[in-house]
Amino acid sequence: MERVSWFDALEFCRRLNQRKGQRYGLPSEAQWEYACRAGSTTPFHIGATLTPELANYDGNYCYANGPKGTYREQAIEVTSFPANGWGLHDMHANVWKWCEDHRHDSYNFAPGDAQPWLIPAAADHERRLLRGGGVMDGAGAAIGTAALRSLPYSMPVLPPFVMKAADWVAPARCS
Repeated sequence: MERVSWFDALEFCRRLNQRKGQRYGLPSEAQWEYACRAGSTTPFHIGATLTPELANYDGNYCYANGPKGTYREQAIEVTSFPANGWGLHDMHANVWKWCEDHRHDSYNFAPGDAQPWLIPAAADHERRLLRGGGVMDGAGAAIGTAALRSLPYSMPVLPPFVMKAADWVAPARCS
């Protein structure tokens, strides 16, 4: 599923809670990164770099001297690549994934636990965080620590339409 707003994601969680009788919700940024890395200490759960054979991103843009590869130009089925060590698929690339947290300019004063970092009494339109990178991004956006800040009502597939220029670091084109 792609082009889902933050509000759409919350509504999905609300309906799932209602249907299943359990508590589901968007992960905090810290929870997302922990789940993405699946116990690894490397930038990607599979190691120091990423290839388009392991994730769906623009293979013209590499990370850490990784190889150039396929650019599929569209999102693909979630289970198309191997899962991470905890059985989660597509944590790197394919589509951006929403987190519950509000956008912050730095990590100063961030919670020391896995709780979402929210702005008390924030307006509905305050920017939220997305993680994991998307199909239109290079491998650098898919790194476990990369984040995108977006308006909660936008439906990101093409991140440059929804982010501030200062939030984006240009990826390195593969040679």
